[in-house]
Amino acid sequence: MWSRDASREIPYCYWSGLAEAFDKAFKLACSGYQTFNVVALLYSLKRVSQQGIDRAFAVAHDVAVVKLLYENEKISDHAVTVAFTRSLNSLNQHFIPFEIIKFLHKLPCIPSSLIDEAFVRAAQGQKTDTIEVLRDDSHLTSKAKGDAFVDAFKCRGVEIMKELYDEKCTPPSSGCFPSKSFPMGDVLLWLIITR
Repeated sequence: MWSRDASREIPYCYWSGLAEAFDKAFKLACSGYQTFNVVALLYSLKRVSQQGIDRAFAVAHDVAVVKLLYENEKISDHAVTVAFTRSLNSLNQHFIPFEIIKFLHKLPCIPSSLIDEAFVRAAQGQKTDTIEVLRDDSHLTSKAKGDAFVDAFKCRGVEIMKELYDEKCTPPSSGCFPSKSFPMGDVLLWLIITR
C-alpha cells in the first residue's frame, strides 16, 4: 500500500539515481584521454553535482578539462592537490601530464613538498620541460634542487645536470652548489666529496 510520502520518494530516488549516474559518467569522461567533447557535452547539461565535479577534476587527464572546470567552478583545494599528485605519479609513465602540472603548480594550495617531489621526479625521469617550469617556483627548496642534481648524476643525465646547474636554479647564495665559475668536472668532484 502506497502512502503519500512514499509516492513522493519515487521521483526523488529516480532523479537521485540519475544524478549519481551523471556524476559517474562525467568522472569517467574526465579520466579518459581525448574525451574533451564528451566532457563538454556532459558539463553543458549542468547535471553534475559539485562533489561530482571535484571528483572528476581530481582524475582528469587532459589539461583542457582541468582548465574548463577550474575556470568555471569552485574546485576544492583537496581536489586540486589530488589532481596534482595524480599527475605527479604519472610523470614517468607513457602519459606525461606536463601541461596539468604546469597549470596547477602555481596554485597556492599545492604544498611545497609536492613541488619538491615533482622537481626531483622530473630530474629522475629526465623531463626537461617539467624542470624548466618548476625550477623557478618560489616554493622549491634548495634540498630538492640538490636531490634532483644528485639523481640526474646517478642517471647519467648530463643534459639534466646542465639544466639544473644554472644561476636561476642554483644561485650561489643557496649553498646548494659551488659558484657558477666552477667547471662541470669540478662540480662533479665537489658533488662526490660532499655527499
